[in-house]
Amino acid sequence: MTITKGAVMKSRLGKLFFCLIICFFFGSSLTVVRASEDTLEINNYINDYANLIDEETESKMNQAGSTLERNTGAQVVFITVDSLEGQDIRQVAYKTFNKYGLGDENLDNGILFIVSMEEKERYMEVGTGLEGTITDIASQHLQTDYLVPQFQDGNYQKGLEDLYYQIIDAITNGIDSGELDAAANTNQEEENGFFNLIFTIILIAIILFILFYYSFSGSSNVEIILKPGQRYKLNVRGYDFNDESILVSSQDPSIVQVEADGWITGVSIGKTLITLQKLNEHTKKQIPVHVTRRPNSSRRNDRTLEYLLWGSMLSNRHRYTSHRSRGGFGGGFG
Repeated sequence: MTITKGAVMKSRLGKLFFCLIICFFFGSSLTVVRASEDTLEINNYINDYANLIDEETESKMNQAGSTLERNTGAQVVFITVDSLEGQDIRQVAYKTFNKYGLGDENLDNGILFIVSMEEKERYMEVGTGLEGTITDIASQHLQTDYLVPQFQDGNYQKGLEDLYYQIIDAITNGIDSGELDAAANTNQEEENGFFNLIFTIILIAIILFILFYYSFSGSSNVEIILKPGQRYKLNVRGYDFNDESILVSSQDPSIVQVEADGWITGVSIGKTLITLQKLNEHTKKQIPVHVTRRPNSSRRNDRTLEYLLWGSMLSNRHRYTSHRSRGGFGGGFG
């Protein structure tokens, strides 16, 4: 039998077409698998895909999880993985939690804890029904006290085991309030430290600017306060009192007396104005003076004091808050 060129071409095209179909379906199947990787598989309370826990310990932890669910309805699930392949651990935890509906359906009292070894990440997702017990502060406290130190020493099984039993104990018996108060103070300082530093720098810059500005603006923008018999040297920007072209006068010499070199003296209780004028200019500056028996400073700038008081009040306020629809806390362990 003779095979023609046309038959060969058709044969080759057929094989090529078949390969394309295979690649299409193979590629589609890969896409489906990849899309499903945004959640992790849960088969038991302990899902140790990174092989960090021996079989005996894992069995005991699963039994403890089963007992907890039987007594309270709460479910505490741990998942360890080698890597999340670049996925956000918080999103993976959130989607996995929702997919499996951890905890009682009506109480939403489940907890999912994920550890990714390659990324050195950890995250705990807490159902709304347990947020009163496992708050964000409690979640951080539990992880940093029981899991992180062990992980940093390479004791992965010990860290997971301690954390799991501590969570169960917290759900069953609650967490000591004094312990959490101490943790809350520490965590508050850690979370707010950076923001407080930035705020303090900005506040100091504002205060220095205000003081710098008014130090150059001189006496013309302030009220001078004197006691009877007290002398004060004027310091006004743009006015050199050693220059004979500068005229200084008091609106009421019986209250304040002035001298050509810029010295003024309080005479009697009352308020008046001091006028400054340059002979070659028509503009005048007037400075209010208050003579009183009260022992105040010689100069007062109400706006400056107001800004300083405002800054002091703000520096004592709590400035960093966060809100979540569901509780959760995580971090690293490297």
